[in-house]
Amino acid sequence: MKTVNSRYFYNVRAVEQAGCASYNAFGMDNLRENIYGHKKRFEHILQEIEKYRIQQGISKNELEILDVGCGTGVMLTFPLGHAGFHVTGLDIDSKSIQAAQSLSPPENVKFICGTLEDLKQRFHVIVCSEVLEHINDPENFLRKVAQHLRSDGILILTVPNGYGAFEIEKFIYEKLGGKPAINITEKIIYRIRRMLIRTGLYQPPPSLPCPSTLNKSPHVQRFTLKKLVSLAEKCGLRAINIRGSTVVGGAVTHFLIGWSEFFVKMNAVLGDRVPLPAASGWYVTLKKIEKTGP
Repeated sequence: MKTVNSRYFYNVRAVEQAGCASYNAFGMDNLRENIYGHKKRFEHILQEIEKYRIQQGISKNELEILDVGCGTGVMLTFPLGHAGFHVTGLDIDSKSIQAAQSLSPPENVKFICGTLEDLKQRFHVIVCSEVLEHINDPENFLRKVAQHLRSDGILILTVPNGYGAFEIEKFIYEKLGGKPAINITEKIIYRIRRMLIRTGLYQPPPSLPCPSTLNKSPHVQRFTLKKLVSLAEKCGLRAINIRGSTVVGGAVTHFLIGWSEFFVKMNAVLGDRVPLPAASGWYVTLKKIEKTGP
């Protein structure tokens, strides 16, 4: 697998927070879960796409997928392409798209640096993962997304709970002094790991070739599930499936318990057990609302 310049590996979080996983040339093999539920998220998206494809009687070669806000593509665009789908990754950040292109996309995967207005076609499936919370005008954005969705297509949104564990941890990490303490500790751990790797005493877990995005835009929206569903309906979309992501998932829990496979696995499992408003985020599948009347 071709890798991006080593500067992307500036510290432990640049790799581990981006996925702490190996897609085996961006495939499903050896995919490891992390505290953010990235494995669960990808598997859910893949299951929703396969369910839709089978219901519609469409082959993988016929199915067209758009990944809006794809970043470097390592989280979804490449893995979906590796699964055999035709995928277009769209992002406004030129550095992220350049990083994606440097990973030598296969023929069934392409990347576009631009906006939705630059696209002409409609897609069977549109994936918009961890994007909506970064958009200043989410209603206008979602309407534009819907315009590029086929009448019988599906839109898969993944969005953090604006008042859940992820945002609380984000506040602690960024506003209450958690970031300096964790970063200093991680740098020490990182140096120790490098020493152990050189001596052959430590084998690092497989990791992604670069972070999921090189554009660190802030969260400007806080969604409740009710607000999210209501927004979708305003844009002519109805939810047909909603699933909780994890219970916790942020920089603090990543540092404290992200090393434990047991806690990581239970975190993903409990995301399906707790009431939806208590989940750290949601996976929402939507379809266009059928127009009735004359």
